[in-house]
Amino acid sequence: MVVNVEYLTAIGEITRKRSETIDLEENATVGDLINKLADLYGSRFREIVFPQAPDKVGAFISIMVKGTDFRFLSELDTRLNDGDSVLMTTIVMGG
Repeated sequence: MVVNVEYLTAIGEITRKRSETIDLEENATVGDLINKLADLYGSRFREIVFPQAPDKVGAFISIMVKGTDFRFLSELDTRLNDGDSVLMTTIVMGG
């Protein structure tokens, strides 16, 4: 199956892409997608997404699956479907 991934802010800087289509196994999860992207984009990607532990997405990372934050779904266990759209970005704060 394929999912469409869009990257914004620091994640887009690491991937050097605005978006791409990623091939995944059937019944893949958000965790599977992130691990595949970490394999593709290396340690800097992994450090930004998993800053404290390899299985805990950082608080300043937003992952939206079809417009819904993955934290309101099943987090890393959220199942993906063929053609799903996923947005990954860092949360920017300022004052």
